[in-house]
Amino acid sequence: MKHSLEYFSLYYLNMWLTHDRLYHESLNNGTHEEKLVFIKQAATYYKVARNLPKEYDEDIGYARYEPVIKIIDEVIASDFSVDTVESIKKVQDELSRAYGGRCVLSITTKLLWLKIRDPIIIYDSQARKALKTDDGDLSGFYTAWRNEYCAHSKAIATICAKLSSVSEYSCDQKIANPKYVQNISMQPWFQERVFDMYLWHIGQ
Repeated sequence: MKHSLEYFSLYYLNMWLTHDRLYHESLNNGTHEEKLVFIKQAATYYKVARNLPKEYDEDIGYARYEPVIKIIDEVIASDFSVDTVESIKKVQDELSRAYGGRCVLSITTKLLWLKIRDPIIIYDSQARKALKTDDGDLSGFYTAWRNEYCAHSKAIATICAKLSSVSEYSCDQKIANPKYVQNISMQPWFQERVFDMYLWHIGQ
């Protein structure tokens, strides 16, 4: 079934309210214990926990995802302002070393986005399939993603500008009042995530 961009704008609003917002706030402002809790929730929600096996943290005396927190706590947005792809790869290498050399590209981008949002783009297998880029080619994925987003950005911005008018359809109206929805839906990171939802649907 083909869904509209309007559908994906509301879909992501609800996803932000119930998941990404909580992870983002925790990674930036939470206590160490809160970060561990929400990293665990994020890994489960995004189905990437299997890429970070317990044998490299819990089984050797660390709290679950302790090495992840140690790495992600150190990153700041300005680290990615010059060469985003190469900077992501550096974090990916750190995370991979902490977890036995495993492939952690997708979870690295997800965690970085949840921490700093711009200028990170989430590398996901479904989005990659939709864009028809080679597996593991982050640079090619970024180029293809940006090119395709440019073709949809004006339509997405127009649709997101209307989202506040249907804020009562959101899953959490205590937070998502019209002013709140208007504010976040005009943010580039929000509109880019709407596009992600669209790509994930195509790549299924």
